[in-house]
Amino acid sequence: MKKKLMSIVLAIVMMIGVFGIEGTSLTAFAAEAVVYDAANMSNFQNRTRQTVANKYSEYKYAGKTYVNGDRSTWFSVPSSTSSPYNAGVLTEDTHKAMSEMTNFYRWLVGVKPLKKGSVHSASMQAQALDRNFEFNHFISNSSKPDDMPQEMWDEGYACAHNILAAGYTPQGAITGWMNEGYSISSKTWGTVGHRYCLINPYVSELSFGFSGGVTIGGANASSNTFENAFSAFPAPGSMPSEVITPGYSVWSVYLNTSMVKAENENAVQVTVRNLNNGAAYVCTTGNDKLDCSSSLVLFAQPEISGNRYTDSYSVEITGLTDSATGKPAVIRYTVDFFEVSKYAASPVVTASAVKTKFIIYKSLGDTAGLKKIASALPQEIVVTSELGQQATIKANGPWVLDEANSCFVNSADPGNLPDNFYDPNNKLKKAVIHYSISDSVYDAYNSLNLSKYQANEGEAITFSIYRTNMSTDSSQIFQLKKKSDGTYYGVKRFDSAMSSEFDAERSKDSMYHYYVIDSATPADQGEYLSIYYASKWYDEAYVSTSFAPLTVNAATGDKVGISTCDVDVRYRTHIQTYGWEADESDQYQWKKNGMISGTTGQSKRLEGINIVVTPKDKNKNLDLGIQYTTHCQSYGWLPWSANGEMNGTQGEAKRLEAIKIQLKGKDAAQYDVYYRVHAQSYGWLGWAKNGQPAGTAGLAKRLEGIQILIVKKGENAPGNTYGGVTQNDARAYISKSGSTVVVEGESTPNVAYRTHVQTYGWQGWKYNGQMSGTQRQSKRLEGINIRLTNKDYTGGISYITHVQSYGWQGDINNPSTWKSNGEMSGTSGKAKRLEAICIKLTGEMEKHYDIYYRVHAQTYGWLAWASNGQPAGTAGLAKRLEGIQIVLVPKGQGAPGASYGGVLSQNGNAYIHR
Repeated sequence: MKKKLMSIVLAIVMMIGVFGIEGTSLTAFAAEAVVYDAANMSNFQNRTRQTVANKYSEYKYAGKTYVNGDRSTWFSVPSSTSSPYNAGVLTEDTHKAMSEMTNFYRWLVGVKPLKKGSVHSASMQAQALDRNFEFNHFISNSSKPDDMPQEMWDEGYACAHNILAAGYTPQGAITGWMNEGYSISSKTWGTVGHRYCLINPYVSELSFGFSGGVTIGGANASSNTFENAFSAFPAPGSMPSEVITPGYSVWSVYLNTSMVKAENENAVQVTVRNLNNGAAYVCTTGNDKLDCSSSLVLFAQPEISGNRYTDSYSVEITGLTDSATGKPAVIRYTVDFFEVSKYAASPVVTASAVKTKFIIYKSLGDTAGLKKIASALPQEIVVTSELGQQATIKANGPWVLDEANSCFVNSADPGNLPDNFYDPNNKLKKAVIHYSISDSVYDAYNSLNLSKYQANEGEAITFSIYRTNMSTDSSQIFQLKKKSDGTYYGVKRFDSAMSSEFDAERSKDSMYHYYVIDSATPADQGEYLSIYYASKWYDEAYVSTSFAPLTVNAATGDKVGISTCDVDVRYRTHIQTYGWEADESDQYQWKKNGMISGTTGQSKRLEGINIVVTPKDKNKNLDLGIQYTTHCQSYGWLPWSANGEMNGTQGEAKRLEAIKIQLKGKDAAQYDVYYRVHAQSYGWLGWAKNGQPAGTAGLAKRLEGIQILIVKKGENAPGNTYGGVTQNDARAYISKSGSTVVVEGESTPNVAYRTHVQTYGWQGWKYNGQMSGTQRQSKRLEGINIRLTNKDYTGGISYITHVQSYGWQGDINNPSTWKSNGEMSGTSGKAKRLEAICIKLTGEMEKHYDIYYRVHAQTYGWLAWASNGQPAGTAGLAKRLEGIQIVLVPKGQGAPGASYGGVLSQNGNAYIHR
């Protein structure tokens, strides 16, 4: 056993003064085993993935200014490993970051936090400095650099520490120390002394140092108590996969020997079972997959093919002894691995495009060319969190050329970040894409070519992108259009990652990426620019060497996107996997007048839609609007939306199944609106018009595409073949019940709202007095979005929340500081409760309607109705909001009753405060 015991010798040697050594004794095994199951331990009961993720964020970012990789934030006095030498002084914030990361692991495994965090120690810093010259716990004086003062060397020479690491950031070393103990590849054991210095249940004080590239630490006190029968790493319950390295991190259990112990290591057996596929293996001393002492059980981890665990595992340890009764004892627990980065709130560290550096050949390197390139860049920003998650959000406008700094700049609203992103360092205020002007002969070949630069409507056109660098993840083609003021705006037309026009088979193993337009329309006319992106390992994008102009001659008869009507209808859809097919703020990118929005042949559901109508002649004064409602999976027919508002859902993975569209306004009688949809299984259905339903109901079939156009009253309807597609079924609407569709509220506005609920995250949208949140579940509300739809007047809605720790998120007396029109108020991913809310209408809506709202407050239940900016909830009482109702009523109509929407107010006060 000598070779196996080496795995824990260092832990024992280094911690003997702090932890003590438990003696062993032989006890007769009783017939009935005592079972210790983590499921019965209070530390692990009711833990969810979100709970663990919230704790991870809380501890990881407790050091507010600490950011991995930015050395300038680690020191108040920098360290130096060359003359003049300096051990350096870590900031208090860095010490806090290291201590709190340690506390995360202690919380994770179910032991008490440190009673005292790390503080500066000149001796500890000196030890870290010395070990840059000999990386060892015990070093030789011969390792001292000749030009280092002896006094400085001597201060760090003595080995008054427990743990040592190199090549990590200060905080990163904490996770590094947790990952050790057994090598899957070599089947050899290593130390777990570092791990158990951090998470030993009895340790109550640790100190850390960092100098050069070396991290060092030591346990200073052991006054904590251990109340559970055992602790384990990886931990029982929800376990972050990112914090454990499968190839090197042994699985371990620390025993509370006052409750359970391993008296005979040869009797101990560990069974690990993969709950996803049923595979199991056994660890014993006999098969060299187990190493243990009376208080520590180490066993070989599961072997996996990837670099992260994704499954759930059960662990059962037998052959133990119950300390109180002497009976056999069994330990059981289950580990459920998950990606914590998908749940945990994390700060933005970069904001740019897909790639942060664009290579532009000198042929487009002048100011005019660069401005046109800037206009073509997608009005979206790719943000990366500190945990490595990426998301794409809309930019505040087009990218702007900053020629002096060789970059394009933009900004974005932090309110559009995903729930688990936040921007404490204001990265979104100046998102940057750097560019360089190249004269390389290789970059001169990065061209965009068209099979025809002049085409007739209906003809096919092939676009080909020559890629000098074939190791390409994706390519995109942008269409540039000139505005009346001479500037340009760009539309992303094709993307190899999502466009049906991309000829993947032909492009495979080719120097070219090919895209094919089967039937050109005048809307395809304009200049084109291509960009292709280097492989994921390189942060570069390559722009085509020139703009490719296309002219399309309009044909007579059936035209797509070129309507003879004096009114345009524009629309965009939210598509499964791809998201919104065009930017909300630039309606020029939307489909129009019969173009297909969505996909065909890709089995992608439509999830949401926006529609607007505009006169072709901007000077023509028309009283004309458009309203629409969709039949949505789970929700049925949603309340009406109008004039560009979104109808449907986003981020809920709910399919649209049917739609009704109709015109509104005094001039609506002069026009007809036609629309048809591509429905799952049925293909393209027939045309519906003026509020008739199109799609399916009761059949669970998704909408995949839609065409919409407007014609003057009395003119012919579009034909069965239109826009390059032919209907497959003459019916516009296929319903299982065959009943008439009636959607209430087409002549009244709606208030829509959704809440972020503890444990569950964002709920779906609720409307017009429906309860959002929970009842009798003790779940806090953490955030809220509120918007109006189908408005008959200009104006909107504003709101402000009172949040745990932060108070009112703005000036309660100044509504200009409030959130408005769908923005999030509150927090997400920070485990902060909402305590109160104020809501008011703005603009013309405020003159014609009153807004009423009431909340369910912890302890008090449902409170009375508040209205028009009054506070509802509590303040100064540390009580969470759990539910909310919001109702829009015509001005002067009066408040809803105490019993409304299945809810009864239990308190006569709308707002209770200390």
